[in-house]
Amino acid sequence: LRRQATIVYADVANYSGLCAIDEDATHRQLERCLDIFTASIGEHSGRVHHYAGDAILATFDSVEAALRCAIAVQRSLLQLNEPIAAARRVEFRIGINEGNVITSRGDVYGEDVNIAARLEALCAPGAICVSERVKQAVDERALEVTITYLGERRLKNLPRRVAAYLVEMSKEAEQ
Repeated sequence: LRRQATIVYADVANYSGLCAIDEDATHRQLERCLDIFTASIGEHSGRVHHYAGDAILATFDSVEAALRCAIAVQRSLLQLNEPIAAARRVEFRIGINEGNVITSRGDVYGEDVNIAARLEALCAPGAICVSERVKQAVDERALEVTITYLGERRLKNLPRRVAAYLVEMSKEAEQ
């Protein structure tokens, strides 16, 4: 079954390195972060499809809801991480794409899911990277963000280049 969806893929930056320092503390911190993520996905009418170790895949019916969720998560995680030493912070990179997905066995598949996952890899820790479709579908001013063009990128195992954009959250909105 195919349907339109906004796909959010998030992964912890340097998870293996963090585990090498202190696996138990890293796992506890990951659990807190995933709880924040899961709650925000629910609050924004999204659906978690699966957790894969330190990654999470979710879909939304609305591009704006997906981006609002990602922004809320990154702001919450910034606050959670504030008292933690920079080298020990569990920080997510988030990729968002909008497109056609195949739904099967409670999960989602397809090239547009892969694009979201590959966009995530372009991010710095704590950042959000989106596709052209996502950028075109949202009002930056209403979301209090700036969306900056990163260029046409060749993404791993994908045949065509994808326009990538960095979502920059305003510092004033964090207060």
